[in-house]
Amino acid sequence: MSTAVAEATQEVSFPVTGMTCASCVRRIEKALTRVEGVHEASVNLATEKARVVYEPHVATFGTLSAAVHKAGYGVGEVSAEAPTPGQAEPVAEQASQSQRDIDDLKRRWMVALPVGVGMMALMYIPLPLDAMDILMPALLVIATIVQFWAGRGFYAAAWAAARHG
Repeated sequence: MSTAVAEATQEVSFPVTGMTCASCVRRIEKALTRVEGVHEASVNLATEKARVVYEPHVATFGTLSAAVHKAGYGVGEVSAEAPTPGQAEPVAEQASQSQRDIDDLKRRWMVALPVGVGMMALMYIPLPLDAMDILMPALLVIATIVQFWAGRGFYAAAWAAARHG
């Protein structure tokens, strides 16, 4: 970049939500680089952050955010100031969010596993046909609720991937 172009550009870093793979990264980078005024865009899957160098008089953060949303992903909250090298606040916040996500997954499998095992155990209990007429619809409802509650994140990611082709 020339000095005049470097002075006329601004760099912004913001979190991107909903990414699951390298294909998502490439799709977001492509969407951002198509915005007029963007010189450079890079997305990191591991940190879930996008870094964009753009001309503020041509493109705004709103247009960048709109491009990410149009690609099918979300934009997280942007911190007002960049952290200093000794500042551990964003790392602690990210670790806290990761721990909440892990706790949520743990809670989901701790409910889904016993329900699934219990339903499979019912296959081995000889029941009269009258009981099966009542039990089968109840099991269908329970299985459907547990499947979509426990698998919500997977279904949401699959739906986003299908929408993106």
